[in-house]
Amino acid sequence: MIRYNTKNWAILVVQLRGSVLFSVLPQMLIAGIAGLIAAWTHSEYDYEATSTVHLYIGVALGFLLVFRANLAYDRYWEGRRLLGELTSNARDLTVQLTTFVEGDDDEARQERFEIRRLLNVLFNAIIADIRNDDALKSYQEMLAPSEREILEVQKFNRPGIIAQWLSRQLTSSARHARITEQRLHIMHECVSKFLSLWSSLEAIAHTPLPYPYAQLLKSFLMIYITTAPFTYVQSFEWLTPVVAALMAYGLVGIDEVGVEIENPFGSDANDLPLESIREVVKTDTQQILSLRNAPEQLAEARENETVSKYNRARVGLLR
Repeated sequence: MIRYNTKNWAILVVQLRGSVLFSVLPQMLIAGIAGLIAAWTHSEYDYEATSTVHLYIGVALGFLLVFRANLAYDRYWEGRRLLGELTSNARDLTVQLTTFVEGDDDEARQERFEIRRLLNVLFNAIIADIRNDDALKSYQEMLAPSEREILEVQKFNRPGIIAQWLSRQLTSSARHARITEQRLHIMHECVSKFLSLWSSLEAIAHTPLPYPYAQLLKSFLMIYITTAPFTYVQSFEWLTPVVAALMAYGLVGIDEVGVEIENPFGSDANDLPLESIREVVKTDTQQILSLRNAPEQLAEARENETVSKYNRARVGLLR
């Protein structure tokens, strides 16, 4: 995702990274050629088409483009909202982990570490799935050898398998009397929410714009940009190819923006920053778990500081 200053027009206009310019160059070239043909026919035969038909086509095309752009942005924003909920759910489960799983012995610490590990594996598996990434590269260092072997064979429904491992680990902690039944139920609800959010993210990632709509829109665009130059050739004459190319950039560019953002889970410049979100979840869950005993540690530190000040004061008086 490109972060930019919305008030800096100069950078917005000239920056090519993330622009749809290169995507629409073929259509601009086609429109320019159509404009050149229109200019030649007007120069040789004084031919000019009526603009009445194009007026009606333009109205219909404008409606299709606006609907297309709104639909794509809705999908983009919904994807970001769902990722926010996924991140929040990971933090929520980690907070529950630090307070619900009782015990300060080595076994209890190991159980909390294992639950956090599986939580991060599940989060990363969901991100990989919505990216259509079959490789385990992004989270293989978190996996045990036996888990890696299972997931290398099972390329589908990996988040479901990992959620099962996570639920099994929570149930094991409950059997060891570290989690009460009520708390276990609350934590299982968080695991279920992971799967629910995964399904919603899948719907965005794997459901494209309906084919008839996409076909109709692109057909209308192609017809419009190749025939419109014949309606305004009398006004622009040999500048018609330039005007036609610019018009194609505007109209086709709107459609390409929709194509660019309708699936925001890829690795393009305009897609959501999934790698950054992964790192945020990994860091946050680690910090939350590491600060489990922070209140006790802070109280002990304050007590030590008070004793140290008292001892320094006594030394000063004795001197």
